[in-house]
Amino acid sequence: QLAATPIGSVPGLRHANREDMATWTTSAWAIRGGSSMLKRGGSAVAGVGAIGRLQGTLSVSDLKCLTQQTFPDLLLPVEEFLQKHGRRPAAPMAAPITAATTFEQAMAQLAAQLEHRVHRLWIVDELRRPIGVLSLTDVCRIIELGLPEPVVTTVLV
Repeated sequence: QLAATPIGSVPGLRHANREDMATWTTSAWAIRGGSSMLKRGGSAVAGVGAIGRLQGTLSVSDLKCLTQQTFPDLLLPVEEFLQKHGRRPAAPMAAPITAATTFEQAMAQLAAQLEHRVHRLWIVDELRRPIGVLSLTDVCRIIELGLPEPVVTTVLV
C-alpha cells in the first residue's frame, strides 16, 4: 500500500509551505548556501533561479574541498563555486518529484540516481518551486522504523 501512496501523503514525511523555506539564489555567494545549511542543521539546500524555480543543489559534500587556500572561494557565486570545486556537472541534479509522485515512483527515481551519488529528490510544486525534500535517510526511516512523527523536521532550500 505504501508503494501507491503519493509522496505528499506518506506517513512520517512532512512538507513545508513554500513561504517557510529558506532559499538561496544560484547567483548568491556560496557562503550563504553553506550558512543556510548550518542554521537549519541539514546537509543540503536547493538553489533557485530568479523566479524561484529549482536550479540546483549545494550539499555538505560540495564543501569538503574547503582548505585555507580554497576558503576565499566561498565568496564566489554558488554556480561558479560548484563549477570550480563541486561534483557538478559530473553528478547531474536528479529531476524533481511532486507531492503527487507515488512512493514507488520516487524510489525508482532515487535508485536510478544512486550511481551519481545523488541521494535526495527535491519535491516541487506545479511551478517547479521547492516545497520539500525526500532523502535516502527519509526512505530508510519510513520503511525500517515506520516513524509516526515527521521524518523531515526542517526542509532546506
